[in-house]
Amino acid sequence: MDKKAQIIKLLSENIGVEPEDVAEDDAFFEDLHMNPMELSDFIHSLEPLNYDISHLNLAEVETVSDLLEALGAVEIE
Repeated sequence: MDKKAQIIKLLSENIGVEPEDVAEDDAFFEDLHMNPMELSDFIHSLEPLNYDISHLNLAEVETVSDLLEALGAVEIE
């Protein structure tokens, strides 16, 4: 499983939806109905999976795509 698919699968499990229901352009707060604490907890849950979260600025992570790019899970165009 590639990084992108792994992160989306973990996110979908965290919020209780199917992975295919999570789109890259979904906003964490508006579309996925997460609050800032839930987003923070989710991002910190990635650390034991060897994702480097030390450089992430939660204020700049608004969408699933933002998170994937910040973690190097997709190519930045």
